[in-house]
Amino acid sequence: MLNKIVDVKKALSTGAYQSALALTLSLPDICRQVEYGNTKTGTVGYPAWIDKYVDFSECYIGFGTEAAELNGKICYALRCSFLHCGNDDILSQRVARNCTITNFELQKPNGIDGGYGYTYRIKELPNGDKEVSTVFDVEYLCTLICDAVEKYYNDHPNKSEFDKYLCAKFV
Repeated sequence: MLNKIVDVKKALSTGAYQSALALTLSLPDICRQVEYGNTKTGTVGYPAWIDKYVDFSECYIGFGTEAAELNGKICYALRCSFLHCGNDDILSQRVARNCTITNFELQKPNGIDGGYGYTYRIKELPNGDKEVSTVFDVEYLCTLICDAVEKYYNDHPNKSEFDKYLCAKFV
């Protein structure tokens, strides 16, 4: 498992952001299978694992953005849209249709004004609805998820439960 995290870091350090993101988004799937076995499908287990282990508490800046913070369902929608469709259109995924974020975008590192690794913008529309846009630095997002996966792995008492998710030829 740790070799996968090392590969993510190598990909980030060489600017292979799509490769880093693809592998990062697959790691919680492995962890949810270790955590829940076959009792929770990816649609339920992936968001549950993310919500339990990934700390997104710093990923909002107040002023009404609290309800739009990143969570397990949004990460699962990103996983599905990126791995199956090749884009970051989370709103095309059923699981994200009722989320408060109306526009989601990923950018290369240091491409975000403000330097937080993410931004939120709330715009009130003429009809009274709110448009909530968020932009995440891909390296920041990968690091948040990989840190949680690494902690989960290190804290897990039975490392052999992860073995069936390794490609033996790559180890």
